[in-house]
Amino acid sequence: MRPAPAHVHQDRLWSSLTELAGFGRFHDSASDLYGVSRPALTPPDVEARQWLLRQMTDVGLDVWTDAVGNLFGRYDGTDPGIPPLMIGSHVDSVPQGGMFDGALGVLAAMEVIRALREAGHSLRRSVVVAVFTEEEGSRFGTDMLGSAVAAGRIPLEQALALRDADGVTLGEALEKTGFAGHGSVLAPPYAYLEVHIEQGPILSSAGVDIGLPTGVQAISWHELTVTGKAAHAGATPAHLRVDAAKTATRLMAALFEYAAARQDGGLMMTVGRMRLEPGVTNIVPRLASFTVDLRAPDDGLVTDAEAHLSGLVEREGQDGPAAALRRLARTQPVPFSEPLRRLVADVAGTLGYSRRSLISGAGHDAQEMAALCPSAMIFVPGLYDGISHTPREYSDPAACHKATNLLAHVVTALCGDDDRSALA
Repeated sequence: MRPAPAHVHQDRLWSSLTELAGFGRFHDSASDLYGVSRPALTPPDVEARQWLLRQMTDVGLDVWTDAVGNLFGRYDGTDPGIPPLMIGSHVDSVPQGGMFDGALGVLAAMEVIRALREAGHSLRRSVVVAVFTEEEGSRFGTDMLGSAVAAGRIPLEQALALRDADGVTLGEALEKTGFAGHGSVLAPPYAYLEVHIEQGPILSSAGVDIGLPTGVQAISWHELTVTGKAAHAGATPAHLRVDAAKTATRLMAALFEYAAARQDGGLMMTVGRMRLEPGVTNIVPRLASFTVDLRAPDDGLVTDAEAHLSGLVEREGQDGPAAALRRLARTQPVPFSEPLRRLVADVAGTLGYSRRSLISGAGHDAQEMAALCPSAMIFVPGLYDGISHTPREYSDPAACHKATNLLAHVVTALCGDDDRSALA
């Protein structure tokens, strides 16, 4: 018999979100808002993790860390031999980001555990809260890194060898911060659920309570580097220059033109980071590099764009300054579990929550966990056109409460029933 759902506290959830946002808090003078800068394993992220460890211990969870720094806390069920349900997200952020991305999923999971304990529920199935390492990819260059290692897509040794902009490896950062644990690939959980702010405008525009993603679109990250020759900006004639910036901007313009012609099919391209060396006003750059983010629901569009990008770089290397391309990350489109999505939708209906299906434009740990077990997500509408990865990222207490309350009801439903075939 399924226990009655636990009571989720809106004020406590909001207080936790606010407290966690204090780690890495900064003031954005352009918007006069406060945001969060908490890249993976930087001091603010370490402080946030230590705070979470205390929270997990205080609520009575059995806590451990794996070899890539993923943090887990287990709420034991009465039958510890069956696979646990996993819920969670991440707490690392992009530089100058917002307080909800990732953090909401972790704190919603913690609020569910608190509510279960207060209600005195003894669920049959254990529940594991997961806090994955370097989901954003903003420090070590590969997004969903911790969950990709846990799911077996990225080998542990490869992950530990990744370096940040200062040359520090992930392995060194884990050792220095004390988050280097043991083991890497997870035993498959029964299922995985993740609450997350939408990071887009669809739900708020439609005026619905809950988003139910059908899956995550294909994502491809690259770094393009052009090598020229440094020269004096005034004394070197134009015909004698090997200007890395000029070549890089020409390549960039060609890519934007290519993507614009295919945007109706869903292809999106973003240049998120640019770098010039030596970076001096009166010196012709000897090096120019920029990142390329390609996304589309149709993997074929991303594959074609990758081929076009490679062709541009190859032709440039033949006719002009040396150009090189390095792949940073590549993920295929990932569909979420239809049985699990239907269960979440049905429970949302019984709670009176309006809901809408949509594709996730952003990558999430849930797409990695989908390789191990049935996985799904619960999206929360974001205000201000759903903007994210900036201090303007915002949802409201009521919306966050609804998603967390829905999570609590789904957890209760899944953990009182060992019929795995229902989610196969």
